[in-house]
Amino acid sequence: MDAIKLVKKAEEEARELIDSARIKSKEQLEEARKKAENEYQLIYDKATEEAKKINDEAKEEGDELARPLLNTGRDMSKKIDDISEADIDKAVSIIVERIVKTDGNS
Repeated sequence: MDAIKLVKKAEEEARELIDSARIKSKEQLEEARKKAENEYQLIYDKATEEAKKINDEAKEEGDELARPLLNTGRDMSKKIDDISEADIDKAVSIIVERIVKTDGNS
């Protein structure tokens, strides 16, 4: 009978060890999953930050490249706005005169 009790006790201890190992395995798996999630979030955040930085730099570079063109356009627009009505009438007269002289019929 002692042998049977010893075997049953050994079996019970083995079950307890297996159960304990399963629990510990689940805990370690959950811990690894959480760690991987945190690591993923850190990598994602860093990549997002880097992408924003690159985007901001590209925008700034584009603004710098466009600035001279915008300034030139503003200057030209101002010059056009500054043309007096008399100068516009004079230019129209010159153009009409050239058209008439070219045709010869008018």
